[in-house]
Amino acid sequence: MFCSLCGYEPFYSDNEAEMFKKIMKCDYVFDSPWWDDVSDNAKVCHVIRVNVSAYWSLSACKTPEITDFFTGRTRS
Repeated sequence: MFCSLCGYEPFYSDNEAEMFKKIMKCDYVFDSPWWDDVSDNAKVCHVIRVNVSAYWSLSACKTPEITDFFTGRTRS
């Protein structure tokens, strides 16, 4: 879902070992300008966690912004 909202993967490095370190440390940021127009509710759904038991349930991500994004609906 991270890619769907901003258009790029959360972890990148030209060096595979460095990228693996970033993944293991959850070293990512919500870069500007790509994330500027994404709501805080949508960002909260994407917080990547190392501890899988700490993940939110899918129902926690059912915000109007997420629903609108996937259905193509726009609000005025």
